Amino acid sequence: MLALRQLGLPLDKVHEVMAGQASVAEVLAVHHGFLTDQLASVRALRARVGALASTMSQRPATPVEDFLELIQKVIAMDDTVTKYFTDDQLADLAERREHLGEDSIAETQAGWAELLPKVTEAVESGMDPSSPQAQAMAARWMELLEQFHGGDAGLRDGLYRMQADNAEQIEQQHGGPSPSQLDFIKAANAARR
Repeated sequence: MLALRQLGLPLDKVHEVMAGQASVAEVLAVHHGFLTDQLASVRALRARVGALASTMSQRPATPVEDFLELIQKVIAMDDTVTKYFTDDQLADLAERREHLGEDSIAETQAGWAELLPKVTEAVESGMDPSSPQAQAMAARWMELLEQFHGGDAGLRDGLYRMQADNAEQIEQQHGGPSPSQLDFIKAANAARR
């Protein structure tokens, strides 16, 4: 009985096992699932706290009001993001971010800030998506996306779904990608193959 309690089983489950009302294997399988879910939640919380700490380290003299506003923005973003990514995926993203480091993240953000206006200009000028310039932009686009998802198809697909469902908000808050930019890059990528 003590061994089952030390595994973290609730007392009522220990009594069920001891009374022969449940098998040890069944109870442990259920408990294993519970612990897996708890671990994923803790990893996701760790990711959120890490991202917030990283942001705050760049603003050491932030007043409490700004800090609380930042927390609200993080929570609102988390609510959106959790619709498209599992806790494990979010934890993987946070670990990836930590591994890459803030300088690499800043370089990626700068890469998007440089690329998006070029794509807009290409769309507005009527550039042929099969041109070498368009091909180079498409290759850079895919490279920047790869830095986010690291080749994980689940992360990539979640990112695409999130963008499609929130396109207008993302374009307003982050300057793109717009539908016309996406169409251009899709056509340029198709021409690359």
